Amino acid sequence: MKLVVKDLTYFYLDGDEMRYIFKDLNALFEDSTFYTIIGESGSGKTTLLSLLGALDKPKSGDVLLDDTSIYQDMDKYRQRSIGFVFQNYNLIPYLNALENIELALDIAKVKKPKSEIIKLLESVGIDGSKTKRPIVKLSGGEVQRIALARAIASDPPIILADEPTGNLDSDTSDKIVNLFKQLAHDHQKCIIVVTHNKHIAKISDVIYEVDPRAKDLKQIAVEDLVL
Repeated sequence: MKLVVKDLTYFYLDGDEMRYIFKDLNALFEDSTFYTIIGESGSGKTTLLSLLGALDKPKSGDVLLDDTSIYQDMDKYRQRSIGFVFQNYNLIPYLNALENIELALDIAKVKKPKSEIIKLLESVGIDGSKTKRPIVKLSGGEVQRIALARAIASDPPIILADEPTGNLDSDTSDKIVNLFKQLAHDHQKCIIVVTHNKHIAKISDVIYEVDPRAKDLKQIAVEDLVL
């Protein structure tokens, strides 16, 4: 699996002026790899994630999944190829873990028995009575684990995560990051995480940094990462 970003350009209008977020951006994302995208606040990290997830379209350029534009059928791409993990979780609070995942699978038109969903939840550390507690009665770390389970429930090849550990303590954050690494290395997923946390970036496989001056991405080495 290859996700190729080709000459991607995105801007918004500020009066009569075009404010560029990206200009002819190029990048490559592959399976079995844990990527992080870092950069200053307001540099366009979340915008890029939206473009990779086909939540928005570029002004020019393309994103290709195995040589096919993801924008040809955005609904199909999001349904079959992408799992999202959000900082604010985006789970339905009055449903429990099991029900949240069942609902996500119904939307994706994927059928799975409850036993498989329970096994999936157990794999991310949610088991026993926690699977049937309303989301509002669980900790932030537990809710984020459920959000991750929901993202991978339909077995998409690509997981996109926007600041997934921003609301978590350091110990819980480490556990979530280790789950991302496991998904990439043991389950051949392409994991793309936007983060301001350079300690997370340090343990990823590939680090991209948004260059606000060039309106582009640059790959940086771990040893060049200033903590």
